[in-house]
Amino acid sequence: MRNNDKKMLFACLVLVMFLGFAAAGYAAEKVTPSVKLTFSTEYNKNDMRGEVGAYWADLVEKKTNGKVKVDLHYSGEIISGKDAFAGTASGAIDVSLLSSSYFTGDVPAVELFILPLPPPTVKLDDFSDAWKDNRNFFTAKIEKKGCKPLLAFPMGTFTLVVSRKPIRTAEDFKGKKVRVAGGKVLPASVRAFGAGTATIAAAEIYPALQNGTVDAVITLDETYVANSFYEVAPYVTQCQWYTGNYFILINPAVFAKLTPDLQKIIMECSKEAEIWGEKHSYAAADIARNKAKAKSKEYYVLPDKEAQRWSEMVQPVWTTWAKDQGPDGQILLDMLLKKKNKPKN
Repeated sequence: MRNNDKKMLFACLVLVMFLGFAAAGYAAEKVTPSVKLTFSTEYNKNDMRGEVGAYWADLVEKKTNGKVKVDLHYSGEIISGKDAFAGTASGAIDVSLLSSSYFTGDVPAVELFILPLPPPTVKLDDFSDAWKDNRNFFTAKIEKKGCKPLLAFPMGTFTLVVSRKPIRTAEDFKGKKVRVAGGKVLPASVRAFGAGTATIAAAEIYPALQNGTVDAVITLDETYVANSFYEVAPYVTQCQWYTGNYFILINPAVFAKLTPDLQKIIMECSKEAEIWGEKHSYAAADIARNKAKAKSKEYYVLPDKEAQRWSEMVQPVWTTWAKDQGPDGQILLDMLLKKKNKPKN
């Protein structure tokens, strides 16, 4: 082989190696994210709450240019809703989306968002405003228990009672078994009507209604339709039993490991997702309500006089709860009642 040919061959080999290394480096840069966050929620991807979680995750990936990738797990695939707060605090998962009702045992102050059967002067928006107007107050308490709240968005409606037989008055509850979410105030509110409470996992509600293990369930229009509860609980009583906020929480140590620029982007994404989530929750609630009315045998709207009576029956529950909060009790109630005795954020 002539010298010129050898030189040409050597140059070609060098060029091929250079292009190969460059391509490999480019592929690694484009495909491999800097950070991967494991995100868990008990809600499915077609549920309003699951959709808000996906919106946040997509926004984070987009705004960080793929430097943060969110691995979404729906329907309690890796951890249940009731264990999500502890799982996030311990680092078993990085991010969770859960109802405030699931961590009232860890952070008693958030039970404010689910106080049952409020007086007529308290409106639906007042519950979400209590978070928005006092987020620093609640953030400090949640962080003290090992989680960092990124955002909270409202349920978008009040829950209702779905039952095997009609419930139109307070007396109709007597002797019945009612499934309700956790915490202290919600079970106490059911017992105020002379009914018993049942602790049943979400997946077991349908068969429990079907076989009469429970007579009624306090739930959402969306859940009523999505889980076909109308097949075994054809009667609906529209009332204002409780509402609530859904939180997206992150493990503080995971957040602290992010670079300052990524932390800033995630907080900006969370603010944007909170605004979108609020609008989406109200729109989804209206759609679900119409579907529930069409599916139920009777969709009974509680008359104002009876609604006032129900509210008065559970006011002792509110009083006891506020007393149990110690010095924070009246401050928390004033957040909801929109009085002047509020903490300075």
